[in-house]
Amino acid sequence: MNLEVRQAGEAEQSQIEELLNDYLAELSQHREICVGATSAAEYRYLKDYWSDSSRFPFTLWANCELAGFAFVRRTEEDQEHVFQFAEFFVKPKYRRCGVGRAAVTNIWQRFPGRWELQVMNRNESAVQF
Repeated sequence: MNLEVRQAGEAEQSQIEELLNDYLAELSQHREICVGATSAAEYRYLKDYWSDSSRFPFTLWANCELAGFAFVRRTEEDQEHVFQFAEFFVKPKYRRCGVGRAAVTNIWQRFPGRWELQVMNRNESAVQF
């Protein structure tokens, strides 16, 4: 499968919003406590990915079809840059065929350095990934 990871421009925000709605609906099934956004309209950092220099939006394309998105953020800890996947989503259709792994590898290569990864313990698929 041919994968392309693209830094998303503002023109792609509406496509990401649709995916973000699917992602947040799926994520809500794994929450122990009902906190945080449950829709793109409630996701308070969405617009920041196109205005904040420490946030990076990406779209994931498999065989020229939109397959997912990733939000990366850069933080500072002890005067060192630390990168995090704030959000990462691959459409169910594209799971278990290498899209997620290839996307993560591509993004890690773009941002060399220290990374922190966080996963909800109840999200068994994400923990295994």
